[in-house]
Amino acid sequence: MNQYHSRYFQTIDDKGRIALPGKLRRVAEAESGTTGEKLQFYVRYLDGGLALFTEPAWRPLVDYYLSLNNLDADQRGRKRSFFTAVEDVTCDKHGRITIPQHLREKAGLTGSIVIVGVGDHIEVWNAEEFQRIDENVDAPSGENRGPAGARSAP
Repeated sequence: MNQYHSRYFQTIDDKGRIALPGKLRRVAEAESGTTGEKLQFYVRYLDGGLALFTEPAWRPLVDYYLSLNNLDADQRGRKRSFFTAVEDVTCDKHGRITIPQHLREKAGLTGSIVIVGVGDHIEVWNAEEFQRIDENVDAPSGENRGPAGARSAP
């Protein structure tokens, strides 16, 4: 199984486009069985950054949320929150994706960004925010962990 790893420092352009590093793009293409402009990602705000999933990695999350009980208010709310926070994006011929404006704003993506391979998905972070949470990873448990440092299910 291919896995995403490493970090890449870039700049997001004025149109909200980022160039996916070739190494990460090749993993996504192998995982999804698509190439070039057919390469699609599901994007969701998560922990202060954006998470990008290909269809194979996305499917278990979808299946879980589809299994929630529509008659239970809490589960229905979780389901609604999950599906309404998702956007589809597709690579252009230059290997770039355009991040929708509302997600760029929510994640604070302007100027310097970091694209990170995280095993089964890719994350996109504001460079300063990523540096802050990356530094907090080594803090003793419970120390210096704000909302962005906390780990939670999508």
